[in-house]
Amino acid sequence: MTNKERNQEWKSKCNTFIGKEAGINQATTSRKIAIGYQAAYASSTTSNQGERGVYVGCYAGKAASTTTYSMNAIVGDLAAEKCRERNAVVGYLASRGYYYSSGGAYGHSSLGFQAGFNNYMWYANYNTNLGYDAGTTNSQGDDNVFIGRQSGNFNNSSFGIAIGYLARSDANCVAIGNQAMTSVANYSQQCTAIGYRAGYKMGGGDNK
Repeated sequence: MTNKERNQEWKSKCNTFIGKEAGINQATTSRKIAIGYQAAYASSTTSNQGERGVYVGCYAGKAASTTTYSMNAIVGDLAAEKCRERNAVVGYLASRGYYYSSGGAYGHSSLGFQAGFNNYMWYANYNTNLGYDAGTTNSQGDDNVFIGRQSGNFNNSSFGIAIGYLARSDANCVAIGNQAMTSVANYSQQCTAIGYRAGYKMGGGDNK
C-alpha cells in the first residue's frame, strides 16, 4: 500500500453510514454519521468532503455538487439539504437551501418545520430560526433572530429580531408581537415595534 492509499484509508475511518445510499461518495471524509436514505449524500467524490457531522433523516444534509461542508448536526427529512458548514438543524425541510442554488445554510440554528427553509445561495448566514416556517425564503440577511410561527419570512436584511406570529424585522430593527412590522411598506432601519401589529404598515425611514 502506498502512502497515498494509506492516508486515504485513514481519512475514511470513524464513519457510520446506515441506509440506502447514505454517505455515498464520501471518499475522504472522517468522523461522520449518516442515517437515512441518501443522508449526507454526495453527488461525486470531488464534492461534499467535510468532516465531523451527524445527519439523521431521509436526504438529511444531501449536498449539491459544489458544496463542501463540515461540523453539522442535522435531524429531519430533507433538513439542511444543500447546507454548508456549522449548522444545528432540527425539523422537516429545516434550513434546506434554495432549490436552484448550489449553496445553502452556514452557521444556522433552526428548529421547527421548514424553519430557515429556502434560504438563497451564499447570502443568508448565521441566522437563528425557531418555530414553524420561521425565517423562510431569506434572500440575503445575516445574523437575524426569528422566533415564532412564520416570523421573519421573506427577509432580505441583517441584524434584525422578530418575535411573534408573522413578525418581521428590517435592518437593525426589533419587532415583538403578533404581526409586528408584518407589512412594512419600504425598507427601514434602527426601528423598534412592540405589541400587537405594532408598526404593521410602517413606511420607510430610520430610527422610529
